Amino acid sequence: MPNEKMSIGTTSSVASLNLASATTSAGGIAFGTDTNLFRSAANTLRTDDNFHVGGGKLTIYEIGNADEYIIEGDGPLKFSHLNGISFGSFLFNDPLVALGLTSNLNGIAATSTNGVFIQNETASTSGVPVQISPRIRFRGSAWKTDATAASQWHDWTIENITTSQAIATTSTLRFGNSLNGASYTFPMSLTATGNLSLLGSATASLFIKQNNGYGTISGSTQTVVPANFNSMSMTFANNVTLTLSDPSSSTVSDGHRSVIRIKQDATGSRTLTWGGTNVAFGTDITSTVLTTTASKTDIITVLWDHPLSKWFIVGFVRGF
Repeated sequence: MPNEKMSIGTTSSVASLNLASATTSAGGIAFGTDTNLFRSAANTLRTDDNFHVGGGKLTIYEIGNADEYIIEGDGPLKFSHLNGISFGSFLFNDPLVALGLTSNLNGIAATSTNGVFIQNETASTSGVPVQISPRIRFRGSAWKTDATAASQWHDWTIENITTSQAIATTSTLRFGNSLNGASYTFPMSLTATGNLSLLGSATASLFIKQNNGYGTISGSTQTVVPANFNSMSMTFANNVTLTLSDPSSSTVSDGHRSVIRIKQDATGSRTLTWGGTNVAFGTDITSTVLTTTASKTDIITVLWDHPLSKWFIVGFVRGF
């Protein structure tokens, strides 16, 4: 019947076939007993099942924010003209054809722009002070040739590990590695200040760390991050409990040293107390009692012992 309209569950017909407004599969179209297509929200068409495009072309536009996209195809997948579109998570699954992902942003002459942007949009809070980034994961396999010959999976990840602290928050670009599904190790990391840490002892001497000045400390507590610097300086304007941040999360190299210069203010007689439980003394240096003279500087050298998760006090000289 030409120009006739049919309604199901509603008396208002705005199209040739009109279904009542609903937000579950019960208000949609069922194909057999296991597949459906329905309106899940305003301007949103959804299926609870897989959606497959065979030899045709799948076009996605004005999709806004979504929880997940699962796309299967018979060839390379190419996105273009997707400015301003935000993707939740993608699962690319094609066991037969290698999937190529291309992002074309042409005409960039001087200042670059995002070709790929992966983010965690949840803002940190005092209750949850750290929100790290999603990671990029690379997987390959290799054949093990000994008596228990088998294929083994090799995974590498790259992620942005953020750190909450008093002066200014910071972050570390961390590289992870896993063999055959085992727990990840993190053999390399790069801090926001450009400091590279490698777990391999052969490269420990290559580290070049910048200096950091914490300025005048007027409060009674202060946390510092020796893992990020070879040298740091501060002036005590109070009796200070100083905490050395445990660097195990950023995988600083075992044996990393940092020099801490502590200067008395114009009043002098400021004292130092170590916070936490990760500072250890030996038998040669058993305490770090600062000089009391105003405007004088004491120098403390600490060394990170990775197996024990301790900062060893390996040097202490006073009165400069």
